[in-house]
Amino acid sequence: MELEEKQLFRDGRWNLIGNRKKKEWWYVGVSDESQGIYFGFDFLRVNLVDSFHFVLFNPKTGKLDECAWKGYLDAEILPGQAFLRHVGKGVHLEYRGDERNGWTYTMRYQGISIDLNIEATTPPFTKYDNMFVDEYALLHFFHNRVSGNVQTPHGNYVLNNALGYYDHCFGAIPRKSRWHWIAVQNEHFALASLMNYGPTPQCYTQGYFVSQAPESACRRWIRFDQDVSFECDPLHTTCAPWRVTSPDMDLTLDILQRSKVKTRIPPLVPFLIKIDHGEHFVRLHGRVRVDGMWIETGDLFGVLEEHHGVW
Repeated sequence: MELEEKQLFRDGRWNLIGNRKKKEWWYVGVSDESQGIYFGFDFLRVNLVDSFHFVLFNPKTGKLDECAWKGYLDAEILPGQAFLRHVGKGVHLEYRGDERNGWTYTMRYQGISIDLNIEATTPPFTKYDNMFVDEYALLHFFHNRVSGNVQTPHGNYVLNNALGYYDHCFGAIPRKSRWHWIAVQNEHFALASLMNYGPTPQCYTQGYFVSQAPESACRRWIRFDQDVSFECDPLHTTCAPWRVTSPDMDLTLDILQRSKVKTRIPPLVPFLIKIDHGEHFVRLHGRVRVDGMWIETGDLFGVLEEHHGVW
């Protein structure tokens, strides 16, 4: 199976009964510590509609650039690569490529203009969910190198080897789902952790050291204990730090800037899709345990998602 190409709806997307749990999405996040910014974009495919979302965080200025689109991506499936494209009046969205040749991203939409080149530098992590056997898979890359230009109504940014993240997920997802998820990194270490709550939870926590760790811990994907707790003070959720802990992790999470998105389809009677989704720019620091040894992570920057929805 080619994990980067489109997987779902090859034989039509209007089977609301047979395909009601099938979903597919791609997410790219880019962190530029020198400029203090983080931005992410995602493409989502469900039965009735494709959607796109972009957000750029800049805590230094307090500004947020954000936009969303709903419609239909090109149905073409190119073998062995990501190919996500829609070009129409006032909108140009195009993300394509693979790990061997890199990926390109072009965006012209609602006053935002982006041209990026993305190069993979570390091996991917893949996961097939045990609860669904061959019905759900995940592919993700950390420590991608991102260069290009980003122009928004609030600022222009030139990227030169910024840190990038990329994932592709597809398969059977319960209609009702709730999760906490982080994808954070610095030059030395990358960490992804998902806690998906419910009767069929999909959980994983993976880390990858490039350096500043014992040689035995470097350049390999490490699976940490998946019993992870995301904790925050419910009375001070705006500014109070969170704790992200497990038998293998002792981390503090600070939310630098927040974005919250509500999706209702149909808009007035949302009986098909009703999602409350938070996507936040965060900083983590603390320690993780590898082979019985605790290792300091340094400051890690990236994204925290809080998701609660029916879709």
